[in-house]
Amino acid sequence: MPKSSVPPTPPRFSSSRYEREQRIRQWVTIGSIVIGVLVVILIAAAVLQIVVFEPQRVVATVEGEPIRVNQVQARMRYTQFQVLNRYQQLSAEAQQVAASGGNDASASFLVQFYQQQLQRLQQEATTESIANTALNALIDEALIRHEAERRGVTITNEEVQETLERDFGFFRKTLTPFPTVTPFPTPTPDASAALTATATPFPTPTPRAQPTSISEAEFNQLYQRTLEGYAAIGISEADLRELVRNGLYRQRLQDLFARETPTRALHFRFDYVRFNQLADAERAAQRLVKGEITFDALISETNAITQPAPIGTGVSLGDWISVQNVERQYGLEILAALRNAELSKPTGVITAAGSYYVLLPLGREERELSAFDLQTEQRARFDEWLNSARTDAARVQRLIAPTSVVPNDVRERAREFLRQVGIG
Repeated sequence: MPKSSVPPTPPRFSSSRYEREQRIRQWVTIGSIVIGVLVVILIAAAVLQIVVFEPQRVVATVEGEPIRVNQVQARMRYTQFQVLNRYQQLSAEAQQVAASGGNDASASFLVQFYQQQLQRLQQEATTESIANTALNALIDEALIRHEAERRGVTITNEEVQETLERDFGFFRKTLTPFPTVTPFPTPTPDASAALTATATPFPTPTPRAQPTSISEAEFNQLYQRTLEGYAAIGISEADLRELVRNGLYRQRLQDLFARETPTRALHFRFDYVRFNQLADAERAAQRLVKGEITFDALISETNAITQPAPIGTGVSLGDWISVQNVERQYGLEILAALRNAELSKPTGVITAAGSYYVLLPLGREERELSAFDLQTEQRARFDEWLNSARTDAARVQRLIAPTSVVPNDVRERAREFLRQVGIG
């Protein structure tokens, strides 16, 4: 029996070609929407990272206080602004000196001095230097602020405003006139010196002029002009006032350290001879012990020109020197000898800083520090505290290298400057 020619009935789940194309279009549409949404999300995430999260990333912490990327970048712009302005000022001054000095020796010295300063500023203008300087400044300010606040120091907004006004030359308060300077007394000629000429009196010092205050309107005009200049590099008025506040914190803390510095210290009076060779020092020490030569004669002998080279240098100091200055100028080895050596008796050979010394201690007593030594010691105490705090890992933690967050405008400005001065 012949087979039937009737086509089989398609399964019930089969769909027409039109329906299949419709489903494909739907999937393509859904896929496009999903991809679009993902792209929008990725773009938004990138924008958030750049605009929100990256500026808030912590570069370092000081006693738990975060220093963030946006703070460091703002300080980089300020630091670069200061360095480049200073370079322009010094460059103009150097050109004026070079143009007007001719062959004068003092003018040549000044030109050389300016060139050294300009070379130093060129190094400070590099991106790496700007980045590290900016972060270090922020760390120092935080350390100083925390220490000052622990000691009860507060800086009010009124003090910040008064400092700004004074720096611009506007004195809101009535100024107290400077005291009149009392002239030095005329020295009396010493009859024993057999002076044949009449002693000339010291000139009478001229009292300092009273500073002239600008008007409040002039101050406001200058202040607004300054803010506009800083705004061009991203420094706001709040940033400027914070800089002034931090400067006041530093000044107050330095004053506290100054008041805590003792005004008296151990002092020494001594002569010494320094030798370049150990054998020369030992030979001189033996001659002193045997009484073959006096210390004064040894000083004169070592100061004489010898061949092929001087054997050393003899110095008769005369004045009293504080224990701090002995340590800074001569080192701990010399200080230890002066503390313990017998007075008016030459010491043995002392090795210090690659040289060989024979000392003659002449005096050892506690005395008042001179004004200069006291100021030096006050600064040194503050600097020693700050250096110690910087290196204290419990107080300062550096998390990100500042060179990794330098903004593009700072990089470009640094490159352009270095190209102009012939370095880049």
